[in-house]
Amino acid sequence: MELDSRTWFKLYYICLAVIVIAGLAVHFMEAPEMHEGAEAPEAHGEAAHEAEEGFWWLHIPLFAAFFAFIGGLLLLALAKLGIFPLIKRGEDYYEKH
Repeated sequence: MELDSRTWFKLYYICLAVIVIAGLAVHFMEAPEMHEGAEAPEAHGEAAHEAEEGFWWLHIPLFAAFFAFIGGLLLLALAKLGIFPLIKRGEDYYEKH
């Protein structure tokens, strides 16, 4: 099944949008860091306990390394399978033009 360039570009932009939305979600879900001289806010209950610990998956040993490795592989696959066919030219492309 051969996809045209418009379909590849749509897929590429959808992936970019998902990455941006995920990045914004992580940015706004992070616990606020304490600055020097700032007083600690009074927090109660389970939400305060979660804010002190951070996300649960960050406590898994080597999670960040595996996440970065898998993310790198996905980016390489996207570049090789998605973008490369769009920019690839035939061997005699420059001779024709």
